[in-house]
Parts: sequence; C-alpha cells; structure tokens
Amino acid sequence: MTSVTPRPAGTLVVPAPRRASDLEQVPGPPRRSSWWASPGGSAVLGLLAATALTAVAVRGLGDDSYISLDYARTLVEHRQWGLVPGRGANTATSPLNVWLLALGLGVTGTVTGAVWGVLAAAFAVVGAGMSRIGRAIGASPLLPAVSLALLATSPLLASAVGLETYLGVAVVVAVAVAALEDRPVLVGVGCGLAVLVRPDYVVPVAVVVLLLLRARSPLAWLRRTATVAIVAGTVALPWHLWAWFELGGFVPDTFSFKTNPAAGHVPSLIAMFDSLYWSRTPVAVVVVGVLVLAGWTVALGAVAIGLRRAPRAALGAPSSPAAVIVAFAASGTAHIVALMVINAYPQAWYYGPLVAGCTLATAVVLEMRSHRAVLTGVAVYCVIAGLVAGQGGVPWRAADMNSNFTDAATYLAIGRDVSAVVGSAPVASPGEIGALAWGCRCDIVDQFSARGNARPLLDHRYDLGGPLSRAVLRLNARHRPDVPAPVPAYKLRYVRGDDPMPSEVVRTWWAISPQTGLPFRIVLVAAS
Repeated sequence: MTSVTPRPAGTLVVPAPRRASDLEQVPGPPRRSSWWASPGGSAVLGLLAATALTAVAVRGLGDDSYISLDYARTLVEHRQWGLVPGRGANTATSPLNVWLLALGLGVTGTVTGAVWGVLAAAFAVVGAGMSRIGRAIGASPLLPAVSLALLATSPLLASAVGLETYLGVAVVVAVAVAALEDRPVLVGVGCGLAVLVRPDYVVPVAVVVLLLLRARSPLAWLRRTATVAIVAGTVALPWHLWAWFELGGFVPDTFSFKTNPAAGHVPSLIAMFDSLYWSRTPVAVVVVGVLVLAGWTVALGAVAIGLRRAPRAALGAPSSPAAVIVAFAASGTAHIVALMVINAYPQAWYYGPLVAGCTLATAVVLEMRSHRAVLTGVAVYCVIAGLVAGQGGVPWRAADMNSNFTDAATYLAIGRDVSAVVGSAPVASPGEIGALAWGCRCDIVDQFSARGNARPLLDHRYDLGGPLSRAVLRLNARHRPDVPAPVPAYKLRYVRGDDPMPSEVVRTWWAISPQTGLPFRIVLVAAS
C-alpha cells in the first residue's frame, strides 16, 4: 500500500495527503499490492458489484429502461431499429446501450441476462480503470473497491439500471485512464464511444481530455487533440450519418421532446427538481447530495492549493491527484451546466454524470490514504445509501428515485392482458410505453414508437427555437420521412382520483403510484 502522509488540517473536508504539494506531484512507481487490487482483480470486483446490483434492481427497472430493451428486442428479432416491430423510430438516445442489450438478449434471451451483461461490462471497466488511475497517482489499492461501492449504492445511479448511465461512467473513466497513460488514439476511441452512449456525453469526456491529456507544448497538445477528434469522429460519425439518412435525424428525436428553449434561463433541471425528487424522495436526495457537495469541495480545494503554490500551473501535472480530482468533478459539473443551457427536462439519469463525477473525485481524495476511520465511514455511508435506494424492499419493485406512474411489474401484466384484447390492432399508450410494449408485444403507439406521432412535437420544438436553433433543426430534419400518424383502434388512459371514467371502456386495471402509494386506474377504451 502506498504511504501518503496527511495534509494540513482544514484544507479539505475529507482526508487527503499530508502536504499540499503532494496533490501536485507525480508519484513514483507504485508498490506491489494484492491481486484483487490489480486491474484484473478490480474488474472481478466490478463483476461482483454488477451481479449484486442486478439481483436487487432488475425487477424495478424504470420505464425508459424498458424502452431501450424494446429497441434491443426489435433489433434481435426483426433486424429493425424501432421500439415496436414494423415502425421505424429515432427515439433511442443511446445506440451503444441498445446494441449491448441486444447482444445480451441474443445470448441469454432474458431481461436479467441483458441488463447484467451491460452493467457487468461497465463496472468491470470502472474497476480496472480506477485501479490504473490509483497506481498512476499513488492512491490506496482500495480506490477501485471504494469507487465501485459508492457508485453501486447511489440511489440516483442505481435508479438508472438498464439505461446508459453506468456505461457513461465507464467511458469517462476509460478516457481518463487513456489520457493519463498518454494514449491519444485510445482517448479518441473513448470519446467516440461516449457520443454513442449519449450525444451529450461529449461534454464530460471533453473536460477530462482538456485536463488530463499530456503535451510538452501548446502545438503538441493541439496535434494530440486533433488526433483525438479524428479518431472519435471515425468511431461515432458512421452511426449518426446512417441515422440522419435512414431514421431522419442526426441526433435522436428525444432531443426535441425533452428540451424547451421557451423556458427561459431559469433551468428546468433546477426549477422542476423539487416537484419530481426533493418533495418525493428527500432522503435519497440528501444521500446523493452529500457526495456531490464533497466532490465540489475537494475539487475547489485542489484548485486552491495549486493556485497558492503554483499560479501558472494550478492543477500540477496531468497525472497528479489534483488534476484527476478536478477532472472528475468538473466533467459532471460541465455536463449538468450544458443541460441547463438547453433547458433539458429533469430526468433522474440526467444528473448521472454529475453524481458519478463527484463520487469518483471524493473516492480519490478518500483513498489518498487508506485509514481505518475512512474505510469505516465509507462502509457506513454505503449501507445507508443502499438501504435508502432499496427502502421498498429487496428485490426492488420500483427504484427509489423512479418517477414513473407505476411499477414495471404492473405495466408488464397489463401489457400481456392488452395483447389478448387488441391483437394486431394499434393501441395508443397512456403516456408511458416501455414496459407496456415489452409485455404486450403489440402495436402500441405514441411519439416514442411512431414517427407520425413524433412530428407535432418536432415541429413545436422548431417553432420555439431562434434563428440558429432553427437552422440546425432544419439540417437535422433534412431526411426526415413524412409518415402519417397511425390511427389507433384502442387507447390506454390513466384515471386518477375523482377523474370521470371515459366512455367505451373495454377493460380496467388498478395500479399504485410508487411515489405516493395512492391507487389509480388504467383503462383500455375503444377509439371513437
């Protein structure tokens, strides 16, 4: 274990190196440690963490996770890109997640196998990557284990199992490793994969590259970043060009669904956070917020130390602990700021890069010295976070920070019943479609599955934009097919409280809101 002495009291709020200058220095060759702390052993720890998280979370997947699974199943069974067979769509935000889920479905034939496969790959990369980062900066061999434990027990991150959030964390870690190890081609590959995870993930990896990519001169740095950009484009552009011509959009249609420039400059990610999360899951928000605040604190402390000791090189060498700490915290912060600028709708997983980046920054500082009190504190925090994330019982029926109207099991059962009634006739979704479509295997339609239904939303987003925004949207929609909206024979509707029952009711089901515990009805009506 690398021995690093503590820094002056009061500099940071969590344990850190003994001297401020330790954050700026590049450590010498790492000492030999146990096999489980090696990259291979840490990857195995990642597999174990993914197995445990899958076991408790797979029954409580969010509806958007099932949208990704629907795309994956359609790809495997019908070789089509769409949520339901026979209807092309461009609403899968993460093509890489869909491809990996499709691989898992093809190999295992089960939701559990597909979700575990993606999560296991992501956690293995995070474990191995944090091991390599720890060796580069002289951190404790426990860094990978601590990082995995904090990430796996986060109520917010765990609520996004089945989505691309953990994949994004893995790519950020991989880019950081490649940058620290001076491999610009691999950095470019990682950046290209980040865009395939989600287009907006270009922001966190760009910050990591900016802070960690080495160069002896500004000109050399420009050459290296050019290499990164060319390789990243080679990886990501083929898919986006294909989507532009074949699916009708260089970026997914969900960009238009979930951004609102008319909201002004009061970011909806903040303005709507209270009603969606703080008022419903305050304990989970506090648990997650602790690590976000800790990450910001240690990053600001690292910058302050660098400015005090070396104003011209505030972060020290790229492989210094300070640079890594700031890179992780800044990557997530820059991402959330970018989403605020475009007024993205506050889905829980949109905060994923921020939470993960600050969590990893905190883990690095904690493990600059392996102290029994630190490890005890981490263990206690993880237990509390895990209990909060799974307070509805284990395995979860619904994740704690899940804002869906009801849980997946209810939707899946209703979907199977609907299939028996509607047969091959189109049926309109009630507002959430992922788990219903998975259970129904029928022609269920809304803006996520049918291009014709998406058209009004895309046009509305265009009308809200300014001159530059409209020019970009026009270019994006250059090859968009003009497909009429399907005419559903049936409609699913939510009926809450004292809402009047619609006419022509064919079937009624009771459901319970995971957030409020209140019952409501989902009804199937014949379309007039």
